[in-house]
Amino acid sequence: MWQNIKYFGIWFIIFLLALVGYSYRHDLSEIQTRVMAELFPGKGFQTGQNSVSFPVSSDGHFHIRAELNHIPIIFLVDTGASHIMLSPGDADKLSIPWDTLRFDQIYRTANGKGQGALVRINDFRIAKIHLQGINVSVNKAAMRYSLLGMSFFNRLTRYEVHNDILTLYWK
Repeated sequence: MWQNIKYFGIWFIIFLLALVGYSYRHDLSEIQTRVMAELFPGKGFQTGQNSVSFPVSSDGHFHIRAELNHIPIIFLVDTGASHIMLSPGDADKLSIPWDTLRFDQIYRTANGKGQGALVRINDFRIAKIHLQGINVSVNKAAMRYSLLGMSFFNRLTRYEVHNDILTLYWK
């Protein structure tokens, strides 16, 4: 008899856990999304219909995963940069022919003057943000990361940093 009560108690606890899990399935999904964003920097998590958030990375910077012409590129957020700047390595990933680039754009950077070449990207996506036909620059000098500058952020409704989370808002 005690064994039957014990089995009934175990099945009752399993039932309660399943019911609680089902009842909080949407909240648990949000937790899963946030945990994935922490584990995979740059991925971000949806915080509303027209907003997406990115936690600060372990290096103290914000990294954002974008798709340019369906190719994934990781950007370092740099609101001090005027433009979206591709590293030469990321330009290669996008199959931008190096020999056709005209490095006639001059940029003032923290490291001094730099040269860039304007290229047009047909399809630029970050989460549900979709931009078409935008100009970006390819940096002539080697860079560790491509930079997501103000030419991107000016297209948003707004952006904010709160508690080490960068949130992008759009219409």
